[in-house]
Amino acid sequence: MVTEGRDFIGKTALLKQKGEGTHQRLVTLNLPFGETSVMFDEGVYAHGKLIGRVTSGGFSYYCNHDIAMALVPQDTTEPGTKMQVMVHNEMRDAEVIDTCAVDPQAHVRAPDREETKIGFEQMTEQSTKTLSLAEVRELAKSVLVSAGVDSRGSDVLADIVTRSERDGPRSHGLRMLPVYVQSFSSGYANGHAKPKIEKSAPGVLRCDADNGYYQVAAAEAREALIALAQENGIAAFTCANCHHLGALRFDTEPLAEAGLVAFAVINSLSMVVPQGGVRPVFGTNPMSFACPREGDAPVVWDQASSMVALMDIRMAAAEGHDLPRPAGLDPQGAPSTDPNAILETRSLLPFGEHKGAAIAFMVEVLGAALAGGTLSVNNEERESFGALNIKGGATLIAIDPTRFGNTAFNEYIARICAEISDNGEARVPGDGRLAKRAAAEADGIEVSNEVLAALT
Repeated sequence: MVTEGRDFIGKTALLKQKGEGTHQRLVTLNLPFGETSVMFDEGVYAHGKLIGRVTSGGFSYYCNHDIAMALVPQDTTEPGTKMQVMVHNEMRDAEVIDTCAVDPQAHVRAPDREETKIGFEQMTEQSTKTLSLAEVRELAKSVLVSAGVDSRGSDVLADIVTRSERDGPRSHGLRMLPVYVQSFSSGYANGHAKPKIEKSAPGVLRCDADNGYYQVAAAEAREALIALAQENGIAAFTCANCHHLGALRFDTEPLAEAGLVAFAVINSLSMVVPQGGVRPVFGTNPMSFACPREGDAPVVWDQASSMVALMDIRMAAAEGHDLPRPAGLDPQGAPSTDPNAILETRSLLPFGEHKGAAIAFMVEVLGAALAGGTLSVNNEERESFGALNIKGGATLIAIDPTRFGNTAFNEYIARICAEISDNGEARVPGDGRLAKRAAAEADGIEVSNEVLAALT
């Protein structure tokens, strides 16, 4: 077998390709841009069979594809060869760009193809387990109940974990459970919260989440919010004294399924610097939008306000790569491509420079200020509990398109989506989740034994 220690990463993973008759070669792979970056030791597949491993991931935050280097059989190295890469337990299409340079001291004797195939298959059998979505939900609920969460709260949060495993990003799924558990076990979050919801205006619902999770409160208010939107044409739900982890799309999608247009925001702990600033003011401050699409699943997307996700910066530091462009500030307050310097300051830059900063400001106002939640810069309570989230404010707006007078609303949505779908490689925002959803519902989820061991 090839060497499998840390010398398998990066340039030291390059095989000697001349003079030794090796059956393995290092290639550069091109992957469509995804929600998570490619990491060391991810599996490479062809025709459903494991044929190799990723040696290092590439970072391409500013273009429409990711790059990875992988060790694969020699007869699969022709540029244009199609294969797939397992990225954070999600299968993504890949294509060979070219073979790589060589490092004659990187590895011991290269195995023949059959030896490699058998070895990799054994490694895969040992490293992952397939769970149905029902099993994912059962596992998540059991972990949450063990952490002291009541029946209603554990049902809602387990559903979010399951949907994250199903649709992505899976970093918000089972891997997020220890963060939920810490918030409850430390006493920072209330596992038996009883949200208090009141109607403060004809089209406004206001909630105190009783120091519980926002998603629990939003689920409790959902039917009333839908009814208010249908009655008034537009309605809003604001929530304070709440926690939030996970994607916002799971709060907007149910409204779109009910025929409404939805927009949601929530502010988070400060780590984004305003354009031209020297210290964080905003959180990554996510937002989500959803609208109905007649005859198909709703259009749903969510995104953050920062240029680069903190997780991607951590991976760049771990693999020894600089970032392609400045994405945060160094200790001297200067824009930097050094991931370690950015991690030291935890000061990220907004996407789109002043435009992203303006959007982060908007989320801070619509989230914290309207709802009365904790501002992103107020981290004292969070830090005292060692938690990873502040108790920000959230606002969810629901709009009934049938009350706005355009009877052709559905035709407009269909036309917009058609123009995008029939446009090269473009796709309707958020639709990447649908293919993941179908695969997960049919085949289950591959979960690493490391994750399972941490949860059971």
